[in-house]
Amino acid sequence: MQLTTVINFCTYDFRFLQACVEGVRAFSNKILIAVCDHYFDGTQENYALLEHVFRLFPDCAFIEYAFDPNLSYRQFSPYFPEHHQWRHEWHNTGRWIAYYFLPKECDYIFFIDADEIVDGVRFLQWLEHHDVSAYSAIRFAAYWYFREAGYRASAHDDASLLVNKRALSPQDLWNSDERAGILEHISGQKLKGVKGIDQNPVIDHYSWVRTKEELLKKFTAWGHHWERDWKNLLEAAFSAPFKGTDFIRGYSYHPVEPRFDPLKVVIPELPQISLEQHIKNTASFSNVTRVDRKHMQRKEMQDFLCL
Repeated sequence: MQLTTVINFCTYDFRFLQACVEGVRAFSNKILIAVCDHYFDGTQENYALLEHVFRLFPDCAFIEYAFDPNLSYRQFSPYFPEHHQWRHEWHNTGRWIAYYFLPKECDYIFFIDADEIVDGVRFLQWLEHHDVSAYSAIRFAAYWYFREAGYRASAHDDASLLVNKRALSPQDLWNSDERAGILEHISGQKLKGVKGIDQNPVIDHYSWVRTKEELLKKFTAWGHHWERDWKNLLEAAFSAPFKGTDFIRGYSYHPVEPRFDPLKVVIPELPQISLEQHIKNTASFSNVTRVDRKHMQRKEMQDFLCL
């Protein structure tokens, strides 16, 4: 079985990427990392930090795609910049672009976000004990953490998605419910809430283990930014010690010994560089491919003509 992992990444998630990559190495034949040259609220990426990441992972293939403030990469997209689903469109864009860079021999695609950390050994054990060819798609249960890596939710939530490439069409990747929507949309036998052979989740979801400032940036850029007044909820949460319940899902948390602590990862402070300089620099990285809408329209058409 040839398995390619596709990681959605931006430098807001720098704290998690090393652990994410190391986790998927145990079972991945290839690792593709999709990153936009802007955050999804339209502000510019941290290009110096992004180039630092390119150097840290020379064996990973990065696909950097140009942000368009007015148009989606999707042909005839129903969404526009003022639409509340516009940022979900950009979350989907990275996965859609990565699809066109999958190796020809790829059998399965593992879609994961950078803040999801897989226990690679236990995940591989699960793969070795199950016939995944019987399923078109499988979603894996994840532990949730909040505020600190030592607080874990009692409830589980589905996270990463394993898909049989033969069951997947590029158009399936534009679902506004993202990976959950992909699972529901494609045909065939599917599994949800899958745990390891020890019946415990094999994925840790650390997206909410950040500093207050980093959480505010996340709430500004993520797809659910419009749903609630995240800024005031965040201010209220950080005005007092953690009381054991998050303000996102309302999960209850209990203390655990953390397997990984994102807050111990040091984010380097680097001299800023402009987008123009970054584009020039990108040409010197052998593990980076830079694309824009026109580039992807050509690849989409070539793929269509080869069917």
